Amino acid sequence: MEFNIDACFESVYHPKTKEYFREVVSSFKNENYRSAIVMLYSVAICDLIYKLKEAADIYQDTRATEILSEISRRQEEHPTDSSWEGYLIDEVCDNTRLLDNNESENLRHLRKHRHLSAHPVLDQVDILFSPNPETALAHIRNTVEGILSKGSLFSGDIFGQLVEDIANEKEYLADNQVLKRYLESKYLRPMSAVLQDKVFKSLWRIVFKVEDAKCEENRDINYRVLHIMLERNSLIRMATIKDQSSFFSQLSEKKQIYKKLVNLIVDFPEIFDSLEAHAKEKLKAKIREDETLIVKSYFLSPSVPDHFKYLADRYHEEEYTPFETRYIMVHHGFSPSEIKFLQELGDSKGYTNEFYDLMIDHYKHSTNYRTADINYDYCISPYLSDFNEKQMVSLLEAIDSNRQVHDTRRRYFSSEIKTIKARADELLGSEYEYNEKHPNILFP
Repeated sequence: MEFNIDACFESVYHPKTKEYFREVVSSFKNENYRSAIVMLYSVAICDLIYKLKEAADIYQDTRATEILSEISRRQEEHPTDSSWEGYLIDEVCDNTRLLDNNESENLRHLRKHRHLSAHPVLDQVDILFSPNPETALAHIRNTVEGILSKGSLFSGDIFGQLVEDIANEKEYLADNQVLKRYLESKYLRPMSAVLQDKVFKSLWRIVFKVEDAKCEENRDINYRVLHIMLERNSLIRMATIKDQSSFFSQLSEKKQIYKKLVNLIVDFPEIFDSLEAHAKEKLKAKIREDETLIVKSYFLSPSVPDHFKYLADRYHEEEYTPFETRYIMVHHGFSPSEIKFLQELGDSKGYTNEFYDLMIDHYKHSTNYRTADINYDYCISPYLSDFNEKQMVSLLEAIDSNRQVHDTRRRYFSSEIKTIKARADELLGSEYEYNEKHPNILFP
């Protein structure tokens, strides 16, 4: 991705750092590349100090406090000695989770170029280092993306503080948007990528593995935090799950916990493919025990249309007698919440028509008058105005074929068929041969 030096201000975390960083940009634009590197190094050092102070003051980070105390001691004992900068860099790179290995090396490389830019080297023709614009810009980009854009949280101790905090505040954080803003402001934005990864793994463990009373009490809100973290950086989180599938495949045996896992996989289906084989089989076994989970688990089918077909085959049967074909709904009838889920699934994946086909088939297999009334209200009526010509013909054929649907003794059938006929006229035309093609339906 191309780096825009004018647009990178917005990603700088600390406001004071942002102010100093303007001098770096100004030097670079004026082609003072040596000055840009010298100032950039100073900005990076200041920014690390700001992060440590914020971590110590706001998050009571003991490691940050220790580093700051040692720097103060060194500065008091040797006011003109800048060796404390090397100590700061070593501590941050080696003993915190703020920077990964590449970012640590970039910072050390910047320090080397800063020294070459600021101090003469007598045995070289050019006694001061003369960086080219590409080198200067690379240092600017690496420093912004690796340091300046990060927040102040980089201690592993923060996980305990986070889960205790949200547990204490869970009534206030009942709304998901409120929770998201709270997490973003207080924890996620100030948190380094390395630490976010560690917190995510710890949350996964207490949501899907640990079964003690405290975890049980706070499982719902911890799950919501986990979901927000996945949603916020799904590519990074999914890479973590895939790379460490053994850890993420360690799951509780509790049915309620598996329900939460299914809900998560529904929103992030790649999770299922990342689990190890034994975890997948256990999850499939738990799903087979619960029809509600079966309805949701489209990720077990090759595609969404295949899932809709699987549901139709599972729940709809036909029984042939010498007198008629009986349409039977077996195992399960879709609840309003399940229908809403299936509609959203079809809409989001581009299979709305396939969803409508499933609803018509469900209505067709109404077992009695009561289920016909319910299925019309939830499967047909809300979508009738969106049916296309082919679906309208399928609907009329479904009504015609099942006596439990078209029987005039059904309390609401006469009003239903008026509504259906009006929509059918719009799609098929008033010249459509209703009585000849659907003789069992008493049209108005």
